Amino acid sequence: MKQPSISKTPVISKDDAPMLTQAAFDDGRLRVGGKDATRAQWQAAVRAKVAKLSVNITLDAPSVEHFNALAGERGYKP
Repeated sequence: MKQPSISKTPVISKDDAPMLTQAAFDDGRLRVGGKDATRAQWQAAVRAKVAKLSVNITLDAPSVEHFNALAGERGYKP
């Protein structure tokens, strides 16, 4: 039987990460598709990506009942 692999990924604590300073952000570059971009190009790329995101949630019965009550006669489409 094959032995399960054991991850050798080091555990990183918050103390191991360098502190982020304003200088770190000031020295940063905006990139889209691996190429330097202007702030407007970067913002447009982020908005396009966010517009494509889909989020699904599962509501428990009391939550559905709550939203049904809020919707009144309009109804609530789960």
